[in-house]
Amino acid sequence: MFMRCCGGAIEICLFDGIVNFAQKNTNIWTKSVVVLKDSVVEILKAVTDAIINHEDVSTILNKTVTLICQKLIVECCSVYTYDRQDEKLILVATEGLEKAIGYKMSIESGITGHVFKTRRQINIANPDKHPEFVYFKNSGEEKFHSYMGIPMMAGNSCVGVLVIQSCKARKFHEDIADLAVNLSSQLAIVVANADIERIFKDHTDQQVQAELHESANKDISVEGVSISQGTVYSPIFMLQSDDYWNDIEIRYIENRKKEHKKLKSAIKKAIKETIEIQDRAAKVFIEADASIFFAQLLFLEDPNFVSDIEQGIEFHGMDAASSVKVTVEKYIDKFKASQDTQLMERCMDLMDIGLRIIQYLLDSKEYPRPNDNQRMIFVGDDIMPSDLMRVSTENILGIACALGGATSHTAILARSLGIPAVMGLDGIKEICTTGDKLLIDGEEGRVIVNPSNATLKAYDEKLNQCQLEIFDEDLSEPTFTDDGKRIQVMGNICMVSDMNALKKYQNDGVGLYRTEFMYMIHETFPAENEQYRIYRSIAKMAHPNTVTIRALDIGGDKPLKYFDCNDESDPMLGFRSIRILLQHREIFEPHMRAMLRAGQRGNIKILFPMVAHYEDIIAVKEILAEIVEDLNNWYGKRFKMPQIGAMVEMPSTVWQIEEILKEVDFISIGTNDLVQYLFAVDRGNSKVSDYFKPMHPVVLKTLKHIVESANKKKKPVSLCGEIAGNPIFIPLLLGIGLTELSMPPMMIPKIKPIISKLNVEDCAGLVKKVLKLKTEAEVQKKVKRFIEKAGIKLT
Repeated sequence: MFMRCCGGAIEICLFDGIVNFAQKNTNIWTKSVVVLKDSVVEILKAVTDAIINHEDVSTILNKTVTLICQKLIVECCSVYTYDRQDEKLILVATEGLEKAIGYKMSIESGITGHVFKTRRQINIANPDKHPEFVYFKNSGEEKFHSYMGIPMMAGNSCVGVLVIQSCKARKFHEDIADLAVNLSSQLAIVVANADIERIFKDHTDQQVQAELHESANKDISVEGVSISQGTVYSPIFMLQSDDYWNDIEIRYIENRKKEHKKLKSAIKKAIKETIEIQDRAAKVFIEADASIFFAQLLFLEDPNFVSDIEQGIEFHGMDAASSVKVTVEKYIDKFKASQDTQLMERCMDLMDIGLRIIQYLLDSKEYPRPNDNQRMIFVGDDIMPSDLMRVSTENILGIACALGGATSHTAILARSLGIPAVMGLDGIKEICTTGDKLLIDGEEGRVIVNPSNATLKAYDEKLNQCQLEIFDEDLSEPTFTDDGKRIQVMGNICMVSDMNALKKYQNDGVGLYRTEFMYMIHETFPAENEQYRIYRSIAKMAHPNTVTIRALDIGGDKPLKYFDCNDESDPMLGFRSIRILLQHREIFEPHMRAMLRAGQRGNIKILFPMVAHYEDIIAVKEILAEIVEDLNNWYGKRFKMPQIGAMVEMPSTVWQIEEILKEVDFISIGTNDLVQYLFAVDRGNSKVSDYFKPMHPVVLKTLKHIVESANKKKKPVSLCGEIAGNPIFIPLLLGIGLTELSMPPMMIPKIKPIISKLNVEDCAGLVKKVLKLKTEAEVQKKVKRFIEKAGIKLT
């Protein structure tokens, strides 16, 4: 795209059909993008309708390529799928090519083969000049002078290539490219489903087994890892309902006609709910990718899958719920036995829709489920963000998980939404069930199942002793200490929606936007333009304050299910974060381009995590320089480099801090990882949680060294770890010399009044004293006395 102003009018040139549209309209930019988006919605709706009408994959793809040509106004669109046995690409659908459907081509030659092998999009004019070009004989493609090939990714597998071609010798506009990427991800699910259809067609005998269910209902206390502060007492709901599934007994009936009718009604309701969940996911979190529910819709509409359930009723005499259970379990076993990663990843989806059908077959008393009128605590092995999207987040009072750590995606979401949460609760599912009551103590990392009145009373007294009294304060003003020192109080966010919570209080911007959450709730890597729109939205909402965007921080305890980090013996010390980005430029480059494009507003800073040493920063800067040069050439204007910073969260960084400070504009201290690496302790492991000591003199000495080094170089330094939002740490952080703190939005109204009551000089004196101590317990005792003396009363 290029844009120029002439007499107040804006002339915009887009590619192909949009050029003609633009020539007839003077204010066309917004309209053209809306037209494109509407076109994609029409195409996806047509695909959904085809699924509901039980049309096969071939018919769906043929309809889709025709619609793409019509709606995007291009001359050719083709879909190639990968044949694993022959290791070739097959032309399965086309509009515009003269070659017969079923034609096979090698993946070792040609641009399309190159797209498939590299899994990278290609968008070029004059494709015959590309080094990988091979002429497609008797196809009629010689008339096409533009080529765009997009890998069709299903999870971590490439299942084919979507190709769009045009007669004009120009690159396709970025908006068309972005929308084509979105289409390809949906089509990949349809293509991947062809393998699932093959398994569904295998109507082997049902393996009928009766399951026994044992439930426990005990008043017991379980220790875990504190994730999100706060206390709550409420009935629970087992979000991952394995026990309900196991409790379904295999029953036989006489009235088969009645069961068929019940099944048809239940599937219809399940389809409706799946579509509603998909819509809700898109509205609640703009970062979310609802394609998981699109994949589930394919299961529900698969005629072979449904037929197999019907056979369980008709030929084996089972009731509908029994047949659903037996059929789902049979196919899950087959998916697992296939050893195909793509199929194995769909086991959870299949179980999910099985439960969804059964919930409409069983009476609500037999199968309790959360609804708009239920507010409760969710309990499970490992609760995923996609699970939480199925209900209103307002109804989630607390989270208790057997698995997960302090920086897992669910933990990030819990803190962002202000939901009390405890993880690392070994055996939690075995000692409670839906309907029990649970007390979550987010401060101590403890849950109590069915506490007695005496226990509740004793616990309330204990909470009252630990709760800080927050006085009424004017939170709409900038934050100053009692002696007039300006302290910047910023917010940590992981979703655009978090900005609403942040705006409730006067704040100094976003100190940390965690990009990994957006990736975690996608089924594949989000497109560059999708990232750009999200970063730009946050920057616009925060303006004139700044937004610090942290580069993708995955691996370790934050895996992506569609990216294989390999099986590591110690993932927290392995292939994660910046190490992944530097080795996978196909991930790093679009990620950075999106930030750099959004950063032209002027209020975005880029923060790089897991920086181990000076060499990491140099490598990052070299790649950024190349990306900026490319952007300058592509857009015909000079892109300005946003401020870049390094996270200090490893001992190696601490002791090379002076060299690193010369290469960056600012630094940010990530105390969560820093404390972990200082003491060699996995903070997500409840067995060694006592070794995680953020108030230990060793930690305080380290923080003081970092801040003093930054001050000498006159470089800004902030702290964005959890301790920034912990009231008892505030005197120490101010005494060390920190003036920029970033915390979850919900902690701002607690922290700002405390800051206003503290004198920086007194805090510095406190730090001098505690640095002479030897244990964390000694430091805690002295800090609590200091807080009481400062007038921050304990009630």
